[in-house]
Amino acid sequence: MSGGERRTGWIKKRKTKGDTESNERNTEELEKSRNEARTCKQMLWSVHSFQTWFVEKDLAIHFKSISKIELNQSLRQFYAAVKHGRGELSGLSSYVSLHAGLNPYINNPPTSRSWCLMEDPAFTTRNNNFVGELKKLHQEGRDKTIAQLMAISM
Repeated sequence: MSGGERRTGWIKKRKTKGDTESNERNTEELEKSRNEARTCKQMLWSVHSFQTWFVEKDLAIHFKSISKIELNQSLRQFYAAVKHGRGELSGLSSYVSLHAGLNPYINNPPTSRSWCLMEDPAFTTRNNNFVGELKKLHQEGRDKTIAQLMAISM
């Protein structure tokens, strides 16, 4: 077989430019579809909230160049200041969503930092601050979710 041919079953097939472009599109689609739509939405909301907080403080954040120490310190301050758009303190589910949403953003392209915000020792104080905020929410009774019961007809 020559360099421009590949064997498909029993038939020799010549590679074309269209094949390469099609394979590249398929690869990009697979990469994008690895996260559930809800995960992507949560991730974008978390990042938007964090970046908005930075803008309100007249600061900028660059995820590709920030150090672990700087990110840890910023996240500690952010968790202490998180509020709803109405100015009220956030509830448990908001904190958990923020916490869980930032990690995939930092690790996925285009940022691709390969840091685990949950387990990396550089983020221990950030995680301790997060747990402290959760305990405070529990003590204030803001950790309850309202269960919506559906009527069952017989």
